[in-house]
Amino acid sequence: MANLASTYRSQGRWDAAEELHRRVLENQGRWGGAEQLQVQVLKISRWDAAEELQILVLEMHKTKLGADHSSTIISIAYLANTYKKQGRWNDVEEQQVQVLEISKKKLGVDHPDTLSSMANLVNTYKKQGRWNDAEKLILEMLEIRKKKLDVDHLQAINSVA
Repeated sequence: MANLASTYRSQGRWDAAEELHRRVLENQGRWGGAEQLQVQVLKISRWDAAEELQILVLEMHKTKLGADHSSTIISIAYLANTYKKQGRWNDVEEQQVQVLEISKKKLGVDHPDTLSSMANLVNTYKKQGRWNDAEKLILEMLEIRKKKLDVDHLQAINSVA
């Protein structure tokens, strides 16, 4: 059924594909089915359905892989993006803070993925009109980059631009 659902999706038959993916998910309880369905609903911008599936996938990742596994972190980031598409900035912030905290702990504060997470949170603070919080985080990023890179390095300069 999953292959048929993929065929329907390729043909643009979104409703039929979604129904089959849901049946696969219900019958097999596999997260592969949930992830495929999540991808499909994202492609057609069905944010309410995407949110429901992303929460399901996130919970499966937390249970099966652990809260700090890279797939779990990616699932949290996807959920934050869906909240962003819905204009739910407080929920975006909550998810981005989780990603940032896990990234700092697991990868270190100077890892490029951690710095990207910080930049995402800066943008969220700006959308919320929280300019002081954004500034504080930008200055923190600059200090990290100055320590890691040569002060005149292009990335350090761009981080304050």
